[in-house]
This record gives sequence, structure tokens and C-alpha cells, in this order.
Amino acid sequence: MDGIDFKVSEGLIKPIIETKIKMAIAEAMGGHEQLLDHLIEAFMRQKVDSSGNVDDRGYSGSKPRIDYLITKMMETAMKSAIEEYLAENLEIVRDAIVRYFKTKQGSARIITAIQEGLCKSFADKWLTKIEFNMQPRER
Repeated sequence: MDGIDFKVSEGLIKPIIETKIKMAIAEAMGGHEQLLDHLIEAFMRQKVDSSGNVDDRGYSGSKPRIDYLITKMMETAMKSAIEEYLAENLEIVRDAIVRYFKTKQGSARIITAIQEGLCKSFADKWLTKIEFNMQPRER
């Protein structure tokens, strides 16, 4: 008996089978929406490190991804707001800084910063060279 030889390529059948399997799993879990809800919840609760990378080791510093993302978004928003404020009020901020540095506390902080910087520089193995040029002010 001669039969009909019917061939269907794997490339045609495989996607259909995969789709049917995915639909069956989604249906067993209560439908697509519930499946997505579970996936999203698991993703957002996943522990991440301070760089947002998945924390597979379980370090105590890890936190849920949602906390990490919210923190990053808040930092970005605050940075943007501060940059905008400073750009709009540059003269006011500059004048306030100058007033602060004219106080004893402000000038003491400048001197301390210079002193600490010089001490660290001298401790370094690289050559440190300091020049002071004193000239009378022209009138």
C-alpha cells in the first residue's frame, strides 16, 4: 500500500509546541496576568548589591531590587533639582560661599584643607615642588 509521505519541518512545529506549553503553564498559574504579577514581584524582591547586581552570596548589605531602584531614582531627581537650583542661583550661592570663607571658621577650614593636602603630598613618593612668588601690588 502506497502511503502519502507528509513531512513538516522542525522549525515550523517547534514554535507552535513552545507556545502551547507556555500557554498551558500560564493557564495553570491562573492566566497571563497572574503569571506576570508573580514574575514581576519575584524580580522586584530579588536581592541586589550596592551596584544593582544580583546578590547570589547573600551578603547582609543586599536589599530588594525595588529599594535599589527607588533609591537610584531619588538620587537622580535630587541631583537634577540641585543642579537646576545652582544654575539659576549661581551668584547667590557664590556670594554665600565667599561670605563663609571670610569667617574664622571658613578660613580655618581652608587652611586645614591646604595643610592636610600638603602633608599627604609630602608623604607621597613623587616629587613635590612648591613655589611662592611675592610681588608688591601695583597701584
